[in-house]
Amino acid sequence: MTWSGSDVVVIAARRPVAVALQAVLHDWTVQGLVSPCRIVDLDSVRADDPTIPAAVLGGDGVDTVALQQDLAHTRVTRIRVVVVGVVDEDATAVDQRQAAGVLEAVRQSVPDAPTVQLNVSAGSPGAEWSTRALTLFGWNNLAISPEESVAPSQGSAPVTRSLDDPRWLLLLTGTLCSLTALWPGQEKAPFDDRQAPSGGLIVPVRAFSRSLSSGSVQDALAAHLVSVHDRYPTPRVDNSYARSIDDEAAKAVAMAEQLLGKHADVMPRVRHRTPPPPQQKIGAWEAVKRFVSFAASALANAPKNALDAFDRSVSQVAAGAVQNAVFGGADSGFAVVVRGVRADGSSATWAEYEQSLDSVLRRTVVSGELEPVPQKPQLWEDFVAGGLTLLDGGHRSPELPPWTLGSQRAVISTTDRVGTDPSDAFTLPANLAAFLPNWRIEAGDDIAVGRLFERLDHLAQAQPHLAQAISTERNRLREWATRVRGSYSGHIGRRLGDAHRATIAEVQDLTALVERLSAQPPAPEAIQEDQDRLASNVRVMSAVAVSLLAIFAALGALSVFAWPWLILTTMLVIVGWAGVGAWMHVKASARLYAWLNRLRAATTELEDATRHRLEALEDLRRISRAYRQYLDWSRVFGAFIHAPLGHAGASAERRLHIGQGMPLNLAVGVAVPDGEAVEEVANRWRGELFRVGWLSEAWSANKANLPPSLGNLRHLLQQDPNLLGNDPAIDGVPVLTRWSIALAEASATRPLPPETAQRIVQLTRSDDAARDRLLSRVMVRDSLGRPHEVSRTDFIEGLDRSGVLGSFQPGMFNPAGGVVDIRQVSETMAQEEATGLDVALVVVQVGGAFAARQFAGAPAPDDGPVPVRPSTDGFV
Repeated sequence: MTWSGSDVVVIAARRPVAVALQAVLHDWTVQGLVSPCRIVDLDSVRADDPTIPAAVLGGDGVDTVALQQDLAHTRVTRIRVVVVGVVDEDATAVDQRQAAGVLEAVRQSVPDAPTVQLNVSAGSPGAEWSTRALTLFGWNNLAISPEESVAPSQGSAPVTRSLDDPRWLLLLTGTLCSLTALWPGQEKAPFDDRQAPSGGLIVPVRAFSRSLSSGSVQDALAAHLVSVHDRYPTPRVDNSYARSIDDEAAKAVAMAEQLLGKHADVMPRVRHRTPPPPQQKIGAWEAVKRFVSFAASALANAPKNALDAFDRSVSQVAAGAVQNAVFGGADSGFAVVVRGVRADGSSATWAEYEQSLDSVLRRTVVSGELEPVPQKPQLWEDFVAGGLTLLDGGHRSPELPPWTLGSQRAVISTTDRVGTDPSDAFTLPANLAAFLPNWRIEAGDDIAVGRLFERLDHLAQAQPHLAQAISTERNRLREWATRVRGSYSGHIGRRLGDAHRATIAEVQDLTALVERLSAQPPAPEAIQEDQDRLASNVRVMSAVAVSLLAIFAALGALSVFAWPWLILTTMLVIVGWAGVGAWMHVKASARLYAWLNRLRAATTELEDATRHRLEALEDLRRISRAYRQYLDWSRVFGAFIHAPLGHAGASAERRLHIGQGMPLNLAVGVAVPDGEAVEEVANRWRGELFRVGWLSEAWSANKANLPPSLGNLRHLLQQDPNLLGNDPAIDGVPVLTRWSIALAEASATRPLPPETAQRIVQLTRSDDAARDRLLSRVMVRDSLGRPHEVSRTDFIEGLDRSGVLGSFQPGMFNPAGGVVDIRQVSETMAQEEATGLDVALVVVQVGGAFAARQFAGAPAPDDGPVPVRPSTDGFV
């Protein structure tokens, strides 16, 4: 139902009349027949209390408020004040003081709003009109004596006020609705711009109305326009339309690859190995030094100590590399990281998974402190932008431009090719769910798909009698996963899932490599035998050298050799011993040097493996966070793109069929949706409603629509929109996860955005032909309550004619009034207005302006009307 803007209607009457009017208007308001209004019981106003009680009638019921406070808190562009007095008896007639009090309260509350003042006197034929009808200066003083007639050109019959016949009250209420623009579709009331007659004269008035309620048609049209669950419209680009892509799957995957190419840092890093050390050449002097060192150890009869000393530096490096390197295969946290399942076999939540991964990584790093995982809000902004671009052809990122076919923009029309509805989850049948409980895989969760395949394999081995059922479910799971993976969102999930699985396998391989390299065996026995043999030769050669030196020293002491020759021979023996020994050491230690080189290479490989494993764990931590955030964003994104403009709700008019007991002047119909008309109009309007890039505004509205289920988080997000990008965990649950679940659940009941509804309304206003086409079928009930369908032409028959005047019933006038044409209608005001598809056809007829004494009843003193307040106070 579309209400008439921010116009406010205040109806004031004495208690018997106010109660009756409130009862009728409340029923009509609840059913959606009329716009909300306010009722003031004048008998409840106390002289010592300036507050005026009022009943606010709305679609949800009746609220009792203070009129002044209610108006002060209401956006008012125009206010219509109607004072209703019934002249049949004194208890229902309004006096000047009561009318003045209501107007004064209204003007004090909304002093700047234009005020339309209607003073209505109603009564039966022959009642005391002349003495009880109230006249006020500056007001439109109107007289209503309800008479029943189908149209101005038809005959009419008077209606007497009676508790047994509600037609009098219904006619009065319907006339008031016509005079105050309470019928849906009315934007102006007949007396909004009409000057009141001077002198406080009374104008007879009667009204006819046809109110066509179009809630069912509006719902059908809105549903047809905004429903893109299966296919999207091709948006309008300037004066043409975008084209639909033929190979949608390829383009969706290509856009996903462009996104991952722009944000390549989310994927695993390339591992760089330490280059092998250059071959070490042993010079003569180095060879002599090594021989001397070995000879010293050999002479001490400890060649193994020499070998250990020679390798000490390498061993220290290896020991440092092994420290804090091994998890241990029995580590429960590492088991969760690898398997990703709980003890009962169900898939662990990503919050549990990330906590376990952090625990493992914390024991691996030397400091024990982990740096926070870097957030990537731009990645997810681009993720959404790329998907929206595929659907509406908007240009949102230079790296993710819209596709084109020739010079025209191209879009994907199939919704599931971009993102899958989160309600399309995979669950196991009851016979398998009993063995594998808690397995519910969200659309796009590629990792959970792989884990369920593994669990099904284990179940098939443990329960052979379920082999057939398991095979069927594996096929169904494979088909479901293949369909999801073929979408833009699903392909990103698959790439991240592949990276996650590959990184876990890399961590496992590197862990095994570290364990193997850190357990290097001692030197081979052959090397030890070579060293023992070399040590024996060195000892023999050293003994020979020492013996020679002793002989030459004795000969020198006996003066056989001169001292210069003794020195020369001594040097030759030492040099020979060192040279020959160095040559023997190098030749005999070739196998040792080869083993030491292999040990150095293994140590370097161990360092690389340890570093690579730490890098792989960091990558796994980053990819796990990215994958969890992908699930959160794809959940919201999938729910949004399947209903970007919300859902058109069913209005009350679908069940509205009234008419039994209604007077002929009033007719209420319900427009019946015509499938062909709705489809034709919707197809014509889509170009105006869906322009290139139209999803941006809808996405912003969706993000801003925070559901109450978020609780306190709702207020935190309103205060800090960057909270989603930072994604902290509150009470162990990431903010992004809570937000995405709440928005996805609320998407099923998200109403049509007001902006979209207003655009549809504007289209109905500007397209008269479409409105007539949509409202061609009308359901009404006759006076006996029987429903039947009529054409719109028959529904408004008699009120679509201009220039018809006619006359009022004579019972309202004084037959001796002296005015010959007092009964004649002087003017007919016809209104056919529409707000959206709610149409109101109102015909109001007015007579001349006469003094009260010219109406029925006993003659009244000719005192003239008495002003309620001085003319300087604005009443005139």
